[in-house]
Amino acid sequence: MRRVGQYGTLYGDIDPRKALSYQDGSDPELLGLTDVPRLRLNSLAVFVGWIVPCAIFSGMMIIASFPIWKEHKVEAAFVEICCFFVWVALAAKAYITWWRHTSYMAWYLFLSVSCLAAWAVGLAMGSSNYATNMAPHYDLTSKGIAEDVVPGKYPTSRYLDSSRFVFQDGTRIAEELSLGYKDGDTYCVAPVVSNSTGALKAKTFDYFAVGINCCQPLPPAKFWCGKADLTDPSAHSALRWTGSQDMFALAIQQAEAEYGYAAHDAVLLTWTKDAVGEVEGLREKGLRFLLKWSLRFAGVQAVVILCFLCLWVPSSRWLLQHSGSEPLQDAGNGQIPQEVLQRAMAASRGWGTITK
Repeated sequence: MRRVGQYGTLYGDIDPRKALSYQDGSDPELLGLTDVPRLRLNSLAVFVGWIVPCAIFSGMMIIASFPIWKEHKVEAAFVEICCFFVWVALAAKAYITWWRHTSYMAWYLFLSVSCLAAWAVGLAMGSSNYATNMAPHYDLTSKGIAEDVVPGKYPTSRYLDSSRFVFQDGTRIAEELSLGYKDGDTYCVAPVVSNSTGALKAKTFDYFAVGINCCQPLPPAKFWCGKADLTDPSAHSALRWTGSQDMFALAIQQAEAEYGYAAHDAVLLTWTKDAVGEVEGLREKGLRFLLKWSLRFAGVQAVVILCFLCLWVPSSRWLLQHSGSEPLQDAGNGQIPQEVLQRAMAASRGWGTITK
């Protein structure tokens, strides 16, 4: 005989007397229940316990990693609220099963905690991914590409709508004119100069490579900021700096006083070998981050479910003992009282399917 387990519970129904013998911890033979069933997990319930938190985690990461929450605020908020209410519904179900003293309360409690963790961690990881990778990508791609730029030839106002700069061959960073402003961290600046004769003797500089904690604060000057080797002649492109500029402005003022040059409408840059490829790389990095953490969460959730299954029986017994229910006792005459059987019937709904 085989009984099919209920959807939504970890196990299906079994004979209440046999469930009673397990629930009470007594020997089945003492109750005349020598035919002990072999329990089989409800694989559908286990799968739901794995896939639902994973789907919530991935969904929250996708919403937070991309500008969906900016461009489609109502739709994004609706999805977030729906996922949150999955946890609310499971938490309510866990409370109801606790109030009714049923043994599978721990399963609903486990599901509710898993979904809440998936919701919160997914939003946090997605926000981190957006701030680190996707926001710079979208910010930089929203502007154009300036090619064959010659420092000092045109005013920087010509390139206000540019985020990627490809300078003329031979353009380099003047390391000998670099300087750092120290305020906890060291904010480093160095002018970008052309390959023309007398470029270092110019009275004004408009483009500055910048970075944090990557230079000698005061002369003798040393500068190693950026994502390219400064000695590489093929590296002559840069990305517009998208972070705060206040500290770098102070560093430029200090450099002006130290070296005697001036900076008007300075453009702050991150030096790199391939500005266009660097921006595309941010997008790919963000997508890899999303995939990597979704797979990691799925693996962790699977391990947690396995650990929970190993602890299911003892945890169910403990929760019932501490939920106000009294130990189930035999009547002493070989017969189990009707009210005890009813309690056992409720408890048995969380145990398993019988294969006989």
